[in-house]
Amino acid sequence: MPSEQTSNQYVGHPDDQWQRDLNPEPKAGFNIGPEGEKPGRFDLTAADIDGLHSQLSEFSPEEMRQIPVLKPETRLEQGATYLNLNGEQQREFTGMANQATGSEDYIVPKSAVPYPLWNRLTGAS
Repeated sequence: MPSEQTSNQYVGHPDDQWQRDLNPEPKAGFNIGPEGEKPGRFDLTAADIDGLHSQLSEFSPEEMRQIPVLKPETRLEQGATYLNLNGEQQREFTGMANQATGSEDYIVPKSAVPYPLWNRLTGAS
């Protein structure tokens, strides 16, 4: 007997061939999965970036090593708090699911910095 497809068998959506074009990053904005858990997400700390030494001169080298900086092209988590150290105005901002770090950004996630250091970075103390 030849095998027949039953009506309840999945045979593919007619638009599957266009799915990659329509939605190239289907999990973008989700705070789950490997994006948030990638090793190497923090390749650098503030101590490793020469341009931040004068800007953060009130911080000791040990304190600067406790301030991780996201590597370029890292997607930000929806609703998480960040600080961009590359700029005149260092203000906290809330990440959106469609945002990623740029090559000129020094983005620091609040969740990865000890509270006393975060407060000093943002001028809250």
